[in-house]
Amino acid sequence: MPRSGDVLDGRYRLDALVATGGMGEVWRATDVTLGRLVAVKLLRPALLADPQFDARFQVEARIMAALTHPNVINIYDYGHAPAAAGGGAYLVMSYVDGQPLSRRIAEAGRLSVAETGSMLVQAAKALHATHRGGIIHCDVKPANLLITPDGTVILVDFGAARPTAATAAEILGTASYMAPEQVTGEPVTPATDVYALGAVAYHCVAGRPPFTGKTALQITLRHLSDEPPPLPADVPPELRRLITRAMNKVPAHRYPTAAHFAAAVHRSLTTRGPTSPKTVDLPVRADAPGRTALRGNGGQRGGDAAIHRARQRGGRSRRNHQRRRPSPGLRSPTRRDRPLAIPGARRAGRSGPRRELVRVLR
Repeated sequence: MPRSGDVLDGRYRLDALVATGGMGEVWRATDVTLGRLVAVKLLRPALLADPQFDARFQVEARIMAALTHPNVINIYDYGHAPAAAGGGAYLVMSYVDGQPLSRRIAEAGRLSVAETGSMLVQAAKALHATHRGGIIHCDVKPANLLITPDGTVILVDFGAARPTAATAAEILGTASYMAPEQVTGEPVTPATDVYALGAVAYHCVAGRPPFTGKTALQITLRHLSDEPPPLPADVPPELRRLITRAMNKVPAHRYPTAAHFAAAVHRSLTTRGPTSPKTVDLPVRADAPGRTALRGNGGQRGGDAAIHRARQRGGRSRRNHQRRRPSPGLRSPTRRDRPLAIPGARRAGRSGPRRELVRVLR
């Protein structure tokens, strides 16, 4: 068994055990040659008796080495540990100073919409990079998404990854986040990872995975036939729709790519107002005090109410203008003194689709 202080191939000194899993252990280590902090993933020696596991580990190394993206873990080296350190194969990766998303959810109970959205955008971009490289991750879950102190998301663990459209005799992945086609052994596509990321999003905002059961088999079967329980009432409708579409049972009905998923989440985060996909800002000169722009359809000042108030002010302004005509010696109004034009408003007291000129005051 590896111990703290062991040195692999005279270069990588194991400092502290970080995590353990079904396939092996992850250690914080030091590259004594370059003097940098790294992470070392050691495959369990018992698994090497099966040639498929060692081959899969090498495939993981090649996959990760071919990917370059700020949200994907970097790999530096691959080798075999000496007998004194257990004799297993190992991967050397960049060390991420952060915590798994699974721990973050466990500590918080539920994540906010903003934090969930930020995670989704970054994770989806990382997945899109892997898909462009012809690889499907096949094990997207909170434990495989590391969150750094500044909020950066890093996608890790490509041990279950497969080429696009590949099939396999055995099912690899995690039951709580596994797409239906993955359960039935059908070819995997980018939509497979989109489904899993949608399930991760559900877990973030609900505080629980979409499906639970006493066994992994029960959970995977629920992905085939059941719909997830309703999300909490405080989850915004737009985020509900995003998660529902990502977790559609039919791959063709999900987002076509992880990039489309990321873009949809980004739009939902930047929309002004809970039900308004469209906001109109009227330009206002910076040197014109006393004016403000109207925001239509769901802004802080509702468009209909603002235009109604503008009509009332416009009507009073015209009546006052008729009673108090300017003296001949007064200057003509400058460009910045002219009222704003509100498209779609009608001239007070008249009919017809004409524009009304009003002065919008604070």
